[in-house]
Amino acid sequence: MYTRTAEGALGGKCATGFNGDWGWTVARAEMPVTHADFASLYRLWEKRRNGGALPGLDDFPFDELAPWLGNISVARAIRDDFELELLGCSMVDECGREASRITLSNSRFGPVGASAREMLETVTDMGVVALPCGTTEWRGRTFGWHGIALPLASRSALMTLHVVH
Repeated sequence: MYTRTAEGALGGKCATGFNGDWGWTVARAEMPVTHADFASLYRLWEKRRNGGALPGLDDFPFDELAPWLGNISVARAIRDDFELELLGCSMVDECGREASRITLSNSRFGPVGASAREMLETVTDMGVVALPCGTTEWRGRTFGWHGIALPLASRSALMTLHVVH
């Protein structure tokens, strides 16, 4: 894993109905993911790396991802954008609409924009693990959140976000 640092930031209006501030950093090799919510997913991802190569989504049996269903998604790079694929239902419940098979540029689901694209490009192009976190205001309530974005083969990223009230 790379040891470079990277950050992105977004403030103000994220998408219709969303306001928030957020940033992200690259997990450093000398400081592996230790956050309790993400450490076990990170270890599973590490286990699925074959000789250091990035795993594909097909390398994860469905039952291994079950503990994160509802909070997990896949972003696939397509046509200078990222398509979001939803693997659980609680994310739909949080945003109030289906979020599968939509592009990042059209997403109404969470903080989006140039910084989100920059984070996903860094994760998928460089094969690094990103740790986003921030606050989002939605429907008159403010949520603090944090997440992890793990690179997959074929310019994809496996992401999970947890909301902290």
